[in-house]
Amino acid sequence: MTCRTKLQPIQNHHLNHKNVDPDLLKTLLHETAVECPFSTFPYFYGNNSKQAQKLYKTGNCIALSLYLQDKLKKHHIKSTLIPASIPKAYQMPGFHHISHVALAIFLNHNKAYLCDPAFYFREPMFLDLNQKNKRNISAQDIYNGIPETLEYLIEAQNPTTFNPFQKIDAQTYRVHTNKQDDPTDTWDYYLAEIVNPDESIGNTFLNTKKYPFITCINPHYGLETHIRFSDSHNLSIKHNEILLYQGDARKIPPDVHKIIKPCLIKHFGRSYRKIFKHDYTPSNPFELVDV
Repeated sequence: MTCRTKLQPIQNHHLNHKNVDPDLLKTLLHETAVECPFSTFPYFYGNNSKQAQKLYKTGNCIALSLYLQDKLKKHHIKSTLIPASIPKAYQMPGFHHISHVALAIFLNHNKAYLCDPAFYFREPMFLDLNQKNKRNISAQDIYNGIPETLEYLIEAQNPTTFNPFQKIDAQTYRVHTNKQDDPTDTWDYYLAEIVNPDESIGNTFLNTKKYPFITCINPHYGLETHIRFSDSHNLSIKHNEILLYQGDARKIPPDVHKIIKPCLIKHFGRSYRKIFKHDYTPSNPFELVDV
């Protein structure tokens, strides 16, 4: 069932009221990318995003943002989950306009840093509402194995109703973003707290992406291991962009298991092979509950 996206404006309790080292944020973004790969496997075992990143150190964009948020807490830095739209490459039928979650660190009411671990930001965006000039940061296109430059501009967002379940109120700013090599492919981050990310975004994502996958990257932001089910029992396995296996998940050769084991054992333990024996036939819709 589609759930309304609940947003609330940024308030005093979201603010840090202190400077935050952008180099620290860069380091924590890198650690999150390497330690917590994007995956949907944990959700097929009844976990929400908070549980996914706590139990398995993996999950969707919500889980990755929560993982980074926990790292920031250890440095006494407050952060806030914020909603976003997505580039054309990630759009699918069934997705709403707001279909993504990132993380913002508000220094005060005018300045913030924006981090998106799921889109592999290599550094944070710096936001200053009093400076409306275009800026850029470095990110990584893991699927093509190349760095990319993202351009962004802070704009006032007019009150907008995107669909019956999603709207942006007045006095909300957006961060209008595009890849430098394709200015027509744009997406937006909205500077408001999303209160129910799993219910409103996670459920839609999982009910559209019906079969599980995981993307493990190396310390150089390279896509190391990519495992994706194509139906309830068949999958493809790539390692360093080389297709190692395609077929029945229960018949993966021993030499392939030897290659993928280092990635999977980190997240699913020594009994990681259980993820290949699970029946992923779609049944009831996902109905995650935020915790």
